[in-house]
Amino acid sequence: MMTWAQPILTNTSHNDMNTAHTNIDTTHTDTDSSHNGMDISHNDIDTSHNDIDTSHNDMGTSHNDMGTAHTDINTSHNDMNRAHTDIDTAHTDTDASHNGMDISHNDIETSHNDIDTSHNDIDTSHNDMGTSNNDMGTAHTD
Repeated sequence: MMTWAQPILTNTSHNDMNTAHTNIDTTHTDTDSSHNGMDISHNDIDTSHNDIDTSHNDMGTSHNDMGTAHTDINTSHNDMNRAHTDIDTAHTDTDASHNGMDISHNDIETSHNDIDTSHNDIDTSHNDMGTSNNDMGTAHTD
């Protein structure tokens, strides 16, 4: 009778270290002697969509004769995401006479981060036990 020691399977997957940096620098300078109904609008719309990560790991099957079942160790590390958005806006208005001056600054920022799906470890082990057949002879004495 023999015993087979099976290996230990270790699977490790590291996914997605994403860094998005967005720098928006806007400088406006308006110089005028007379304005009626001056309208200055600056709109910054920043939308960042980051990281859809899907990892599927390890469908293992082990077959052993008089054996020992496997051990599967699966580790998945997913998604270290950083989104940095720097918006720098400088406005300088120099005017002698203004009637109805309107200045509006709107910042709209939307970030969608991290959809992570991991499927790990389907392990099937089958162990076979043998069968021994023994024949006993018959002695003849003359």
